[in-house]
Amino acid sequence: MCPNVIFKSERVKRLPSSKTYTTKTIYNSHVLHRAYRISKNYKKGRKRRLKKGILLAIEGLDGSGKTTQAKLLYTLLSQEGYNVCYLKEPTDGKWGKKIKKISQSKKRVISREGIQKEFELFLKDRKFDVENNIKPNINKHAIVILDRYYYSSIAYQGSLGYIAAEEIKKENEKIAPRPNIVFILDIPPVISTTRIHTDGENGVRNGFSSFESEKNLERVREAFLHLRDPIVHMIDGTRTRGAILDAIFNVVISIAQSLEVH
Repeated sequence: MCPNVIFKSERVKRLPSSKTYTTKTIYNSHVLHRAYRISKNYKKGRKRRLKKGILLAIEGLDGSGKTTQAKLLYTLLSQEGYNVCYLKEPTDGKWGKKIKKISQSKKRVISREGIQKEFELFLKDRKFDVENNIKPNINKHAIVILDRYYYSSIAYQGSLGYIAAEEIKKENEKIAPRPNIVFILDIPPVISTTRIHTDGENGVRNGFSSFESEKNLERVREAFLHLRDPIVHMIDGTRTRGAILDAIFNVVISIAQSLEVH
């Protein structure tokens, strides 16, 4: 079960076969951008089974387009016949709601004590997500797409200097499975703040809104850029949606195909 799926996936139109995978975003809607793609070896109605599940996360500053890309990827992989689960953090569970309430409070004070408290809330929410959503779907050999994961905690909370990035990673990996791959959509802070202030409800998004000044976001961006991990793929988030989706989809489909049960 994927309780955090909040959109209806639109059917992806398939064009004549080709030797390569490519995608183009050509239509906007309030729910999801339609993706037209050319697919090799597509068989209508075929269900693809994997030898084991795949866990991937899409990260980046707010306004980087990660939610759009996560939903597009969900649609394409579902249309390809894979069992796919889309999840978003913070969750809508008990701890996730507390995180969102704090982030939306105008009285929020950035302090060592406050950041430690929030860090603990994120751990509790993530543990809930792992036990109730992530692991059950991985065990079903699904492709689990996470719209934010603990790499966001490393970048956002670690950039404040109260908790070391390595400590954040260590504590999270005690309770959360390491992803197979992480995509970080990199955009300049000025683009992030512009999109934040023209999108979302009152400029508040998903639990990280108190960081949203250009100065703070520059530190967060640097934290993302300095992540040293072979599973991390940096992607230029200023490219077109279609180009970004191409880059993500081609990596994921390659991993999925290598794990298919024939």
